[in-house]
Amino acid sequence: MNKSSWIVLGVIILIFWQWLTPGIRIANDFPNVSKLNLISNFNPPQTWSPEVNSGLGGSVVPVLWSWSLNFVFGIGAKLRLNFAVLERLIVLLAIGLGWWGMSKLSSKLGILIYLTNSFIILLIDGGQVSLALAYGILPICVYLYRQQKTLNFSLSALLLSIFDIRIIYFLLILIVLDWLVFHRDFKYIIKTGFITTILLVGFHAYWLIPAIISRGITLPAGYTNASQVDFLSFANWKQALFFQQPHWYANIFGKIGNLHREFVVFPILAAIAIFLYRKSRETWYWVIVLGIAVFLAKGNTWPFGDIYTWAFTYIPGFNLFRDPVKFYFLIAIAYSVLIGKLKDQKLLAVMSVLTVLFNWPVITQKMTGTFSIPRFEKDYQEINSIIENDSTWSRTLWVPKRYPMGSSDYIHPLSEAVDLGRLRPFMAGTVGKYETVNYLREASYSGQLLSLLGVKYLVYPAMDPVRDDMKVENQLYHATFSGQLVNLPWIKSRRDFGSITLFENKNVQDLFFISDNTLYVVGSDDIYNSDLDLSKNAIIFAEETPGTQNNNYQVILNHKTNLDYLMTAIPQKNFIFPAKYLKNSPDSLGWWKRETMNFLWWRDFLQTKYGLDNQDFDYGGGLAISEGNNKLSLPVNVGMLYARVMSSSKSGEIIFYQDKQKIGSTNTMINNPTTKTIKLTGYKTNPDRYYNYSRAEFGWHKIGLVSNGLVTMETQGEINVVNALVVIPNDDIPRLSVDFKKNSIVQSARVEYRRESATKYIVKISGLKRPSMLIFSQSFDPLWKLENQPPFKVYSLLNGYWIEKDGEYALYYEPQKYVWFGLLLSAATLSIFVYLWKKA
Repeated sequence: MNKSSWIVLGVIILIFWQWLTPGIRIANDFPNVSKLNLISNFNPPQTWSPEVNSGLGGSVVPVLWSWSLNFVFGIGAKLRLNFAVLERLIVLLAIGLGWWGMSKLSSKLGILIYLTNSFIILLIDGGQVSLALAYGILPICVYLYRQQKTLNFSLSALLLSIFDIRIIYFLLILIVLDWLVFHRDFKYIIKTGFITTILLVGFHAYWLIPAIISRGITLPAGYTNASQVDFLSFANWKQALFFQQPHWYANIFGKIGNLHREFVVFPILAAIAIFLYRKSRETWYWVIVLGIAVFLAKGNTWPFGDIYTWAFTYIPGFNLFRDPVKFYFLIAIAYSVLIGKLKDQKLLAVMSVLTVLFNWPVITQKMTGTFSIPRFEKDYQEINSIIENDSTWSRTLWVPKRYPMGSSDYIHPLSEAVDLGRLRPFMAGTVGKYETVNYLREASYSGQLLSLLGVKYLVYPAMDPVRDDMKVENQLYHATFSGQLVNLPWIKSRRDFGSITLFENKNVQDLFFISDNTLYVVGSDDIYNSDLDLSKNAIIFAEETPGTQNNNYQVILNHKTNLDYLMTAIPQKNFIFPAKYLKNSPDSLGWWKRETMNFLWWRDFLQTKYGLDNQDFDYGGGLAISEGNNKLSLPVNVGMLYARVMSSSKSGEIIFYQDKQKIGSTNTMINNPTTKTIKLTGYKTNPDRYYNYSRAEFGWHKIGLVSNGLVTMETQGEINVVNALVVIPNDDIPRLSVDFKKNSIVQSARVEYRRESATKYIVKISGLKRPSMLIFSQSFDPLWKLENQPPFKVYSLLNGYWIEKDGEYALYYEPQKYVWFGLLLSAATLSIFVYLWKKA
C-alpha cells in the first residue's frame, strides 16, 4: 500500500472506530438476533416466516432472494460465531468490496468519497446491511462489464442480486447509458445480457417457481400505491445535488435535516473535474448518470415531481423504488468517479480533513444506530433472558414499538403495538387517529384479541434519549400510558427493569386451539365486546370479502337485513367496485375514493366532518365517495342491478340512469339515526371524555334491470358513499339457509401439535364432541392448507379450519412444495456456471 492508501484507510478507521470496540451494534432495521434465530438460518429456503408481519407470520416468497445471505449467517452461527462477530464481518465485507471496486474505476480520492459519504454512513448506521453490501459490489459489476468478462460479470451480478435484487435495476440503467454513450459492441451486450439472465433466473428459481405458481410475484399491499412516493420523497434537489442524505445525521425516519452547505464541495469538485476532462466521453457518461440520479433521488418534489410519480406508476419495476433516496447509489458512484479524476495528493489530504469534519457526528458518538452504543443494554438483556427461558410458545408485544435490543425467535415472535394498530380488529378499537395504540386502553376486548394471538408478555420500553423527543409532555404521556396499562383487567403482573416495564397477560391461547362455536356475522365488527368470549366463538365476518361460504354456522345479522345476508354468497366476479375507477382526491366529477386499508382515516373523517360513525366492511373493494350532487358512470352487464351504499343523516338519494332513462333509485337518508357514544379514557385529574355520533349503515338495495353498457349514478345530499354494485343475471340470488340457534355443546377437545418447519405442522385432535373450528394463530393466508382444506378468515386476522372428527392432520404452506425443485435447478445452474468460469 502506498501513502495515499494509508491516508484513506486511516480516515475510514477513524470514522468506523466504534465498530472496533466490543459489544453488539443495533439499529431499527438491524435489531438484535437471538442465537436460535441465527441457527435457524441454516436451513433450506422457507416460504413462510412466523416473525414477519409483526410476529403474526407472513409469506416471504417475494424477498426470498436474500436466503443465500441468511444461510451464510446460519453457517456462521453453526461455527459458533455470535451476532456481534457476524455483523462486523458484514460491514468489513461491504467496505472491502467498495474499496476494491472503486479502485478499478477511480483513484484513492474516489475510494474515500465512496466509502465515507453521508449515504453509506447512514445505510450502515440504520442497519441496512444488505443494501450496504450491494453498494459495495456495484462498482465491481460496472468494472467487469466494461472489461467484457462475461462470466465474471454475470457472477458479480448474481452476488448483487443476492445482496439486494432491486439494485440490479441500477446496474441495468448504467449498462443502457453505457451503450448509448460508448456504442459498445451490441453483440457483446446481447450475449452478456442473455447469459446473465439465464444465471439470475436459474439461480433464483428456488423462489421464483413458488412465487409464480402460488400467486405471482407481487409486492406487499400498499407498496404499489403512488401515495407511497408522496410519503417517502424526503430529499429535495439541493440535498441530492450536495450529496447529503436527507436524514443526516440523526438518521431518524421522517426527521429531515437542514441543508449542510459545506457539502457543496462535492458539486464544486465535480464541476472542476468536468471542466478539466470535458473532452472525455467517460466524463460525460458520469455527468449523465449524475444528472438522472439527482433528478430521481428527489422523488416527486419540485421541480417536475410528477415525472417520478408517472414513472412509479407506469414503468415496469420502477415501483420497487417507493423510497427515491435509493437513487443515491448512482449519485455516489458518479461523484466518486468524477471527483476521483482529480489525482492530486494535496487535494486528497484536504478532502481527508474535510471528510473527518463532515463525519464529526459519527466520530463523536452522536449517531443513533449502529454507530452508537445501545442504550439500556443490560436491562433489555435481562428481559430477553426471561422470555427466551420460557419454553412455551407465545408472542411478545412491544408497546408502542420494538427497541432493537429486543430479540425474538419462532418460539417467541415479536409484535409491535403500532403495527397491530394497522390491522382491522385493532383499528376498530382505536379512538381517533392521534394515539395509534390506544386500542389497548379503549377497546374492552383488546385483552381477548391479544390472548387469541398468544401475547403473553408486553414490553414497555424506556424513552430513548438519543432517538426520542424528550419534551416534558412526551415524558409525562409515556408515564401516564404505563400507568393506564397496569390497571387493565387482563394484565396479570408487572416487573420493572430500570426504566423498562415487563407486563404479563393473564390468559394466553396456544398456536393452535379449538373454538366451541363459530359465528357467521353479517355486519360490522362492533359486535366485539368484553362479554363475548372470543376464544370460544370463532367469528367469520361475511362482508370482508365476496363469496364467503356459510357452512351452517350460527348466523348473526348485526344491523343487517336478509338481503345483506343473501348477497354474501355472490361470487367476486359479479362485483363492481366504483373505487377502482377513482383517485384519492376528488376528480373533475367530484368523486374520490378510500381504500380498505384507510379504514382508520375514513372513520375519523366521518366523525370529525359529518358527526357520523361507521364500522362496516367494504368487501375489500374500497369506497367511492361523493360530497354533494355529482354523477359517475360505470360499465355493467345485463341483469338485475343491486347497489351497496351508505345511509346516514347526512345523505339523501342516489338515482341510477342508463341511456338517460331512470332505472331506479335508493333513499340514503336516515331521519332518526341511532346515536353511538365513544369514550376516550382520562387519567388521574383528567376526566373521561365522551363523543356522540350518528350511526351510518351500509346495506344492499335492489335498483332495477340494466343492459350491457354504462350506468350513471347521480347523488343528492351532503355525502353519499357507494361500496359495490352487483349485476345478477335473471335476478338469481342464491338461497341460503339461516341458523340462528346457538349450539349448546361445550367442547373439551385436546389439541397437540408438532412443528416440523416454518411451513409444516402436524396437528393431533382428540376428544372432539362435534364439528368445530380449529384456529391457527398466524396471519390469514389461503395457501395454508389443512389436508387440502383452505382456511376461513376468522377474527379478520387468523386461519380457521372446519374439523369434523378426531385425528392427525398435516398443515402445510402450499408454496413450499415447489421449493425443492427450484432449489435443484438453482444448484444445477450455479454449478454449471462455476464450472464454465473455472474452465475459462
